[in-house]
Amino acid sequence: RHLRAWAAHNGGISQDLLLPVEGNNLVTEVSQLERSDWHTSTMYFLMVDRFTDGEPNNNEPVEDADIQPEANHQGGDLQGVEQRLCSGYFQDLGMNTVWISPVTQNAEGAWGLWQDSTRTDVTSKFSGYHGYWPVSCTQVDRRFGSQGALEALTSSAHEQDMNVVLDYVANHVHEDHPLMDIHPDWTTDLYLPDGTMNTEKWDEHRLTTWFDTFMPTLDLERDEVSEVMSDSAAWWAYHSGIDGFRHDATKHIPESFWRKLTRKLKEAQQQTGTRMFQIGETYGSPDLIGSYLSSGMIDAQFDFNLYDKMVGAIAFEDGNWEDLVQTNRESLQAYGAHHLMGNITGNQDRPRFTSLADGSLDPQEDTKFQGWTQDIEHNGHQGYAKMRLLMSYLMSVPGIPCVYYGDEIADVGGNDPDNRRMMRFDGLNEQERRTRDWTSTWAKLRSSHMAMLYGTTEFTLLSPEVLLVTRTYLDQQVHVALNRSGAPQSLDLTSLAPEDGQEAPALVYLAGQESATALEPYGAVAFEIDTP
Repeated sequence: RHLRAWAAHNGGISQDLLLPVEGNNLVTEVSQLERSDWHTSTMYFLMVDRFTDGEPNNNEPVEDADIQPEANHQGGDLQGVEQRLCSGYFQDLGMNTVWISPVTQNAEGAWGLWQDSTRTDVTSKFSGYHGYWPVSCTQVDRRFGSQGALEALTSSAHEQDMNVVLDYVANHVHEDHPLMDIHPDWTTDLYLPDGTMNTEKWDEHRLTTWFDTFMPTLDLERDEVSEVMSDSAAWWAYHSGIDGFRHDATKHIPESFWRKLTRKLKEAQQQTGTRMFQIGETYGSPDLIGSYLSSGMIDAQFDFNLYDKMVGAIAFEDGNWEDLVQTNRESLQAYGAHHLMGNITGNQDRPRFTSLADGSLDPQEDTKFQGWTQDIEHNGHQGYAKMRLLMSYLMSVPGIPCVYYGDEIADVGGNDPDNRRMMRFDGLNEQERRTRDWTSTWAKLRSSHMAMLYGTTEFTLLSPEVLLVTRTYLDQQVHVALNRSGAPQSLDLTSLAPEDGQEAPALVYLAGQESATALEPYGAVAFEIDTP
């Protein structure tokens, strides 16, 4: 339960206060919160095939010379994810939620094609290693394990007080899905009235467009189609032990489907006791993104608009804090001051942040092309430092921080599939270990302070290069200072002194660089004010 309150004065209204309640008392300590409170969530997104090979006997790469190794199965599976979980990897990193890529049976063989014949001889088709080409809606792909392996993973996660979020695909199926033999008319039209092909028309025909010619989009505006697909999604709530869904291609699915599915998930809750958290994927305006958010539909979406501004402000020297702060304020206005939107470090559809930040990738060039044709590695230490700065910002603002696997070590790469390399755990260099430790420290800082989870948010530009983020919950206040510059910056905190004082206040160090009097290049520090 929550209590929500506002303050009004002279026609102005404050940010709302969201106060969790236990019994008749306000919650004042994070130890009183449970993992079912998604404000406590710090999420880790992994692609099952690219994380850990826990059972070599299920390794079956597609035998087709047209598929380059990076576009084929590499052996990761559910057993491997559980092994890492049981070893304490996620907890040590400060994560309490694991989002796994789709695990349903995917198409066999080679599909699609990447080529740029005018610039390179490199070409490749793709296997369904990623999980987004379903030929079943309820059967686990044998390469990923089994239903038992999934249930073992969720059971182990719950023993460690962690959540598991399952990536689910409702928008489309692969053409080899049995549904296409039984009901070939259950799809939208591949061709538009003018005879052009309705593929990749993400905005102009967002509810009907196909992702590719072998991936039929289901006509989920038809009751019989949405009934079957929502039943299939709800099946996982009953039979897998998961705690929530990440919904693929949310904006390409009508609102009526989400209302139907949410009703069924609420019915499932009566039997399982688990309220399914739902977070969607929508690229678009805040109005479009927000149109899917309500108690009758999904709980949250990923804030890609905010991510784009984070990249601009932190990765590139010509960026600025002002644009990022403005977009963050717009998100708070659009989705609420205490929203559960997903704030990402990156994802499977974006080039690696580190490679943009250290100049290995040209953002004006096709980053898929660069991934296929260049051997992208680290370019100095700047990318590591900027990734650490991104982590600090991400952990300091409202929303659910979502770390894409490999970003905790500042992994590199172009766009798909180069951003989906096999995860590395051993043989890390000093900068990779430092970035992983930094991620852990900031994630644990967030999870241990009510102000970071439920606090109101204030942004203050101390200088063009230095941003101060202040989170306040009741009498607890945490400040985070961030330097986007490649040069050291002085930290003038006299504005935080009591009104009757003239000197900068004494600080209590919480996380980040060791000094809170000056910021290192791309440095960040979290602190409290020492109040006698």
